[in-house]
Amino acid sequence: MQFDIYAIGGVVPLLELYEFGRIMDIIATAKMNLPLNAPVHLFGAGHPMFFSFAVALGCDLFDSAAYAIYAKDKRYLTSEGTLYAEDLNYLPCSCPVCVSHSAKEVRESVELLAAHNLYAAFEEMRVVKQSIVEGTLWELCERRARSHPSLMDALRRLTKYVDFIERLDPVTKHPFFYLSETCAFRPEVRRFARMLERFKLRGKVLLTTFPLNEGEAARRMEQEGYEHVLVVKPPFGAFPIELAETYPVGQSEIPNEIDEHAKEVALEHVLRLMRLNRDAKFFVECDERWANTEENGRG
Repeated sequence: MQFDIYAIGGVVPLLELYEFGRIMDIIATAKMNLPLNAPVHLFGAGHPMFFSFAVALGCDLFDSAAYAIYAKDKRYLTSEGTLYAEDLNYLPCSCPVCVSHSAKEVRESVELLAAHNLYAAFEEMRVVKQSIVEGTLWELCERRARSHPSLMDALRRLTKYVDFIERLDPVTKHPFFYLSETCAFRPEVRRFARMLERFKLRGKVLLTTFPLNEGEAARRMEQEGYEHVLVVKPPFGAFPIELAETYPVGQSEIPNEIDEHAKEVALEHVLRLMRLNRDAKFFVECDERWANTEENGRG
């Protein structure tokens, strides 16, 4: 309807119940039916622990009296959840209130507690903005999700809309950090899966999970007769050695202990690549992280 701004309302009861997964559905439904350049306001979203998730789906503005309402109930807001002031012997914050007052003073003053809560909200907004600049908003959501089960629900619900997010996500950004199984659903992984159709393979093809540089790959191609050498890296799958320095496959940090879901996604992509190149003959070698025993690592 060509409004200057659009607002999502009616979610305060869900916010109070920590129904963050359902709120993600509401935001995504609204965003997918609005112009992409339309600013979106989320009514009543005042807890800093949820800001990154709402922004990840496209919310631009927030308003809330939560900082004051929570203070009246002696609740102390942080980016990782809510603490009760009466349980605090030390203040885990460096805002002007917390560095100049004791836990007892903050606990006994609604005004001081409300001021801290407001500082906590502003701090998280700045953290979210900086993560957008760096291209690390997904990683921020990953970290926040570790602080509360309801936020983990929100993160998993975020993956449901990865196709929508991927269309708008920058093609290159900060190095890809694999932090948990939900990273296998990140936009970068979905985009890479679409790129598999561009890989035209023929002849003898090596798929390896062992780290190789282009020099080693060239030597093996010459000595062993491979037409192509592809490195298998979870959760992406197999990529040509020539892309080893490109984003995201070449600029991704993956833990040594690979979770099963990351391996499953990678193997799905490998099998799809094979189906797309039926004229090629594939040879596979994998290290102990992929095989049952180290002795079966190559084969």
